Amino acid sequence: MDDVSPERTARFHREVDWSKVLDPYGIRRYGWHVLEDLWASDRHRAEQALKDLRTACLGDGSAVWPAAAEVLPFLVEAANDPAVKNRAAIVRMIDAIAVTGNTAAGAAPAGEGRWYPHVDPAWRAAWDRAAPLLVPSPRDPADVRAAKAAALGEAAGRADDLVAVLRERCAREPDGTVAGLLVESVGKLARHAVRRRDEALTWLRTLRDEEDDLRDSAVSGLELALTGHEPGSAASNVFATETEAVPLDRELGAAVLGRVPFAHMLLARGRTSQRDVGLRLAASLMSRWRSAVPDLLPGVARRVDDSGSENRALALRILAMCGPAARPFADRVAAHITEADEPDAVARCHAVWALSRMGDDRCVTPLARVLTQPGSGFHVEYRYHDRSVPWSGHEINLVDALAPFSAHAETFLEPLLARIHNALPDWRYGMYGIIRDWQRDGADLVPHLLDLLDRGDPLADVSALRRVHQGVVSERHRELLREKVVPTLPLRHEYPDRLDAFDFKALTGDDGPLRALLASLTRSADGEASRALLLRVCGALGPAAAPVVGHLRETFLAGPRSGDPVSVARALWRITGDPDEVQLVLRRAAADCFTFQRLLLLAEIAETHPSLAETVVPKLRDFCARKTSPFRSGTREAMQIARALWTLTGDPQQAAPPLIELFGTCRPPGFVYPSVLEPLALLAEVAAADPESVAPAIPALRALIDADERPIMHDQWRSVRDDEAQIAAARAVLDAVQKTGRQAESAS
Repeated sequence: MDDVSPERTARFHREVDWSKVLDPYGIRRYGWHVLEDLWASDRHRAEQALKDLRTACLGDGSAVWPAAAEVLPFLVEAANDPAVKNRAAIVRMIDAIAVTGNTAAGAAPAGEGRWYPHVDPAWRAAWDRAAPLLVPSPRDPADVRAAKAAALGEAAGRADDLVAVLRERCAREPDGTVAGLLVESVGKLARHAVRRRDEALTWLRTLRDEEDDLRDSAVSGLELALTGHEPGSAASNVFATETEAVPLDRELGAAVLGRVPFAHMLLARGRTSQRDVGLRLAASLMSRWRSAVPDLLPGVARRVDDSGSENRALALRILAMCGPAARPFADRVAAHITEADEPDAVARCHAVWALSRMGDDRCVTPLARVLTQPGSGFHVEYRYHDRSVPWSGHEINLVDALAPFSAHAETFLEPLLARIHNALPDWRYGMYGIIRDWQRDGADLVPHLLDLLDRGDPLADVSALRRVHQGVVSERHRELLREKVVPTLPLRHEYPDRLDAFDFKALTGDDGPLRALLASLTRSADGEASRALLLRVCGALGPAAAPVVGHLRETFLAGPRSGDPVSVARALWRITGDPDEVQLVLRRAAADCFTFQRLLLLAEIAETHPSLAETVVPKLRDFCARKTSPFRSGTREAMQIARALWTLTGDPQQAAPPLIELFGTCRPPGFVYPSVLEPLALLAEVAAADPESVAPAIPALRALIDADERPIMHDQWRSVRDDEAQIAAARAVLDAVQKTGRQAESAS
């Protein structure tokens, strides 16, 4: 063990309820070693431990899970121990948990049309106890002091106690950055303080009026104290540089009403720095308030022609953020896509991106050039970062830029295939997804891809072909594709010039390579991986694997249990179609970790054996009820079971309740699957069959649509797009209700 005393290890066992320290999206449970590794001398082990703890406490950043209150005392202990390698990172994680908890405090509950982050009830008291222990010490390194200073601003429950402490620490803090963070945290705490509020505001105003290095931080602290919003750093910067400005606490007012006129004023001002501030403030407002978009878009669009290249680029990116709403300004944007018209490369990149988000065809030619320029500013696909960090993530990306332009697929196809051939395997999935989406949206790419295969063109791509065609191909093409088959093992990545036996069968309908693989596995299937592959091959072949069914029974059923019982049952079901034998095998899968897979298989069987439905349907309903409460997690599994319930029964009265529950439990678009979009899409199908079944969801749907403040993470480049996606999904449900109602009236 690295620097962990037996006494501390004993406390890990005694003081933490480890049944609560688990992966909220899976079945993994963490043990005491995850805390022990925080003290590891090996930095990699310590960093991995922190990642695991962040997953257990925060998941994807949208909830505070029960693990947080359990491990917080030891996180604080590690943050204060000089022997720990990554103390600052530990404090930043505590800060992230506290931010999520405080965000939830002001959010409306689910069921009223707004998603909100769920917070374990034990977290608040645990954080109130722990916060005073994080006061920065002069012996701490500067990065640790900075992280602690920022985190304490989230200790709302100890605001009165900490205001004086942080002021005193600020007076003795030698590092200007840390002192500034202490000042801003006093502002955050003043928002919640009772006894010390006036004292804190007076101190902040005094600092604001003094000509020293803390003036900017004091302005920001006042904004935090007086407006109830997260930092509008744009506004803070303006008031730090403009001596004629009205004091911040009288200028901004509350909520959107005071801030939109302020943004207009900044956008119209003369100085480049002021216009930059106005653009940033406008972006923040539009990411939060729907009404701010039509109000501020014209002012932002005027800055597309700003004299400063950074302002032009920022204005173009904000128009891209607004997507279709910015189409009236497309001509202005299109004037910045060529080097002759726009000398700044970043602004040109943002102009092309903006036109693509508007669906304007004038971006097609420059996008085709982007595909041939690795340094174009476009990432391959969107991958978001920690969403507690404003404006994070690889927003400008090829997948989102190209997907809407199926009408121009032939223009893009060969440059895209060349990009795929030169990409690392992990980056190919998103680009193959573009090709799939083009085919789905009406482009016929099969002849072009087959022609490349015929000619032996270096761009011939069998993985792309698999995305757009499945079924019978000509004898010539089948033989050409057979040459690409890797016969022994399934491929773990996508390759332009290789297929495995599973993909070959899907693409051609020819199961020859799969049967050859099956023969080799029945001769020698030693090891867990080989046995799992044997079951997968049998399931893919179905009745064609009947000659080896005896071998399967002997391998998996005759002796001690071997392999996943559900996988064994699924393979036998696909081969024999005998529900009785399958149910016998499934009795081995009584453990909780097999419940989800077992129910999916039973639902599949019940589709062709209705007698089973009477016993399976109640189990499906019960699973959904247990898995959709906020802290049972399992929304991914519950969504799949709800879909199976609808497919099996076709009964809106049975399918609607779990989908309505998922609508209230799932996170907004942009987080892990499923987001709120998936249950709403299926709920629209249910509503079309029986409008009355979705009646309990209608008030929440209307509230979501009518809200001005977006029920989604703000200050992100995708805030507007993700919010519009959930509005469209909610409207689809209401439209289905209204359409079915009109049809019923006409029929009567």
